[in-house]
Amino acid sequence: MKITETTKKTSELMKLLRKETSIYSYWDDKKLDDNFPVPEKSTTREFSDNLEPDVLGKSHDDFTKEYGDRMMTIREYIIEQTRRAKNKETMLDEKNWTFFRGRLPSGRVARGDWDPDLRYRRVRFDWGSADRVNADCGARLAIPLKSCDSLVPFAIDEAIKIVKEAGYQVSKIM
Repeated sequence: MKITETTKKTSELMKLLRKETSIYSYWDDKKLDDNFPVPEKSTTREFSDNLEPDVLGKSHDDFTKEYGDRMMTIREYIIEQTRRAKNKETMLDEKNWTFFRGRLPSGRVARGDWDPDLRYRRVRFDWGSADRVNADCGARLAIPLKSCDSLVPFAIDEAIKIVKEAGYQVSKIM
């Protein structure tokens, strides 16, 4: 799944989710915006299509040490759950919780899931302890971009020579 960040406040993203499905959030709009600000630059990141977290059974601190910035943010989670609810797709995390990247001012960490219980059927957002191992809490990880470090750079003149040797006509525009 590809998730593109937006310039909307986190409270505005939550309102869009609320239009599509029921939610429970530990944080009111002001706390959402204070604790989870709009990122300085918009990004698109790709995640696996797993309905449950990619890795489970560690503390948030352990996930952070091992995966760092690859962890999904609460904003990315809200965006993806909104898309799924709008398209009537299966929601993420019916069995487990996803820990989100970063810490709250209290030192705790944010997490989210989907409560499939027919009495509620809602996306839930609350907090957990950063250092406690939770068998039912995991991390969703952005798929790393492929590095271009292994590509061998060469001069434009050399590239033109190779193309000409292959029988093509080349004009150099500068």
